[in-house]
Formats: sequence, structure tokens, C-alpha cells
Amino acid sequence: QLNEALAHGYGGDIDAARAVTDAMRADMTPEEPPDLAAYAPYAAGEALMERDPMRARELMEEALERARAGHDRLMTGVTMVSAASLRLRLDEPGPALDLFREVVAHWRQLGIRTMLWTTLRNVVALLSTLDAPRDAAVLLGELRTRDNAAPVYGADQDRLATLEQVLRARLGEHAYSQAIATGGAMTDDEALRFVGGALAVVSA
Repeated sequence: QLNEALAHGYGGDIDAARAVTDAMRADMTPEEPPDLAAYAPYAAGEALMERDPMRARELMEEALERARAGHDRLMTGVTMVSAASLRLRLDEPGPALDLFREVVAHWRQLGIRTMLWTTLRNVVALLSTLDAPRDAAVLLGELRTRDNAAPVYGADQDRLATLEQVLRARLGEHAYSQAIATGGAMTDDEALRFVGGALAVVSA
């Protein structure tokens, strides 16, 4: 049901996604593991990110609370990423920064690099929003060279392309190219130390 709802949502059929998530809620019983209760609000929140981000934020907060209560570390991580991204889109950089700091540490502790690199795409936008364009461009250069980063599609791809244009305009072509090259030359460990430092010093 979770996969079906996400497929509908990512495919743009929001009503079909909500129908599945409603069925998921109806199918839950008190005997189910508590973390499974996070699946319906998470999938519904993903489906509504573009149409109704305010409602999506509420759903992600519910999903995150339930995932944490069930000690589901993978679900907690992916939900934190979506919740932080929504906070950033809704111009709430303070809560977004807190969540991104937490989820980057979370993925590093679990050692799931693919999810970590995917998360850091959103951190590029965060750093740009918080007036750290060079750090954002360095991070973008890092991400371009990570073989284990998942591909970017759809609206996320469009947002990343727009962000590249913004950073290029803010830094100027020479400084932008230098920052991209600096990030691209970093090893994984160097990149993660850089991100940790950037997130530690930036403020909302």
C-alpha cells in the first residue's frame, strides 16, 4: 500500500494516492507495529507536497512522531528529510536547519550514504537561503561527483536547476566555478566534514 500510494503521488494522481492512504489508515489495528502508522501520513504528505505544502507539513509531522515512537530508523530518516524540505519551502529556515542537522547526523550514524547524498541536495537550498552561497556551491560540486547519489527527477530536478542559476548569479561565474571544482575534488570523508562544519556555523 505504501509503494502504491507513493507511485500514484509521484505520478501526479493525488486523488488516487489519498484513496490508498485512507485505506491504509482504515486497515491499521492496535496489534500492528506502531511504526506502520507512519506510512499513511508519510505517503499522503509526499503526494501533497506540491499541491498543499501546509497540509503536507502537518502530515509529515504526524508521520515523524509515529516513526520515532516505533523506533523505525529508516522511516524516521526519510520522514525527517521530507519534513525539513517542507519547512524550507514554507520559509521556515530555523526549523528546517534544526531538522537537517539532525537528519545528516542520523544518516551518518546509520552509514547509509545514498540517503545522505540525497538529503544533502536539500541542504544546498538551505545554505543558499541562509546566505551561505559559496558553501552551497561547494556542496553542489561535491554532490555532482558522488557515484552513489540517487538520480534527480521531476520537480526536484527543476528546483536544483533553478538553484544552480541562482548560485551562479550570486557568486559570479569565476567564484561559482571555483566552488564547484573545490567540492568536486573532495573525498567522501572530506565532503562530510565540510557539510558538518557548514551546518554548524550557519544560522537562521
